[in-house]
Amino acid sequence: MNRDDNMTQPLQLLIIHPRPVMQLGFRHLLSLLQLKMEVYCQAASPKNMLEHPEIDYADAIITELDGQDECISANINLLMLLQQRWPQRPLIILTDITDRSVLRQLLNDSATSVISLRETRQNCIHLVATALQGTRVISPLIEQHLHRETRKVASLNAILSKAELHVLKKLQAGYGVSQIAGQLCRSVKTISTHKRHIMDKLSVTSEVDLFAAINRCLSLEQRK
Repeated sequence: MNRDDNMTQPLQLLIIHPRPVMQLGFRHLLSLLQLKMEVYCQAASPKNMLEHPEIDYADAIITELDGQDECISANINLLMLLQQRWPQRPLIILTDITDRSVLRQLLNDSATSVISLRETRQNCIHLVATALQGTRVISPLIEQHLHRETRKVASLNAILSKAELHVLKKLQAGYGVSQIAGQLCRSVKTISTHKRHIMDKLSVTSEVDLFAAINRCLSLEQRK
């Protein structure tokens, strides 16, 4: 349907979700919007819609992408295929995904809107309404996830001394305190002090958390 033909006609929405209870949840969310619309079709998956004749009448598609779904890669590819076939049609994806590589894949298409399920109810309502009116939306929490690691790397360089950064890289490489002391010709006590300062500055209290922070932050720093 061409929205320019008759702007008094309600938006025709297509909901894609495998669980009927979530389809009802989407209907409730849409009922809160101050827009003239109707849900004319529901589908369990993007694959079901690719050859479905009803998709030709949709003005917009709204769906959820579950980070725990084993078929996440396939579903992303199918959603992108839907967007490529109907590039002028808003595709709104609600998701709990925080992985930056997945989020960037979703945002490759300039017509796709991505909204975090962790947004407040009021924010979510506003963002969905904006997207349905034809403006591409990337929710604030999605933006935060996209830029969080880069900011964290920058803060590491700002708050850690050169000696601490050197020790941090050695720790990331898998060396223990005694090995690092030998390699850097420093005492074990000195390296232990550096490690403690690093943990304090990163606000971590265990080696598990420390190595998680190292792997996240320094791997990104090395790719710069």
